[in-house]
Amino acid sequence: MTGNAWRSVIAVLANDDTRRMLARLLLGESLHSVTAGLPAGRRRSIVRALERSGLIDAETGALRERLAAFSDDTAVLRRYLVDHGLAERRADGSQYALVAELPT
Repeated sequence: MTGNAWRSVIAVLANDDTRRMLARLLLGESLHSVTAGLPAGRRRSIVRALERSGLIDAETGALRERLAAFSDDTAVLRRYLVDHGLAERRADGSQYALVAELPT
């Protein structure tokens, strides 16, 4: 990552709503499903922040591989989601899911 490009990623991660949406995208949900039910203005704000950060493609809404700048190991990214209480893993390790009740 060059220059100050990392700042937009940090901004996404620092915001509860965008961080939650990003976690759901990393767990395989579509952008449409993670923003469903949000008021139109809030949805636009979250999508713009994710696009600005380069984490999602502006045309398709698909998750980009920009996180590879931090780690190309998807297992470690999932582990971080679990460690920070955003995702949980089944006891047998076969699936990950968004935590229903986020830590305060």
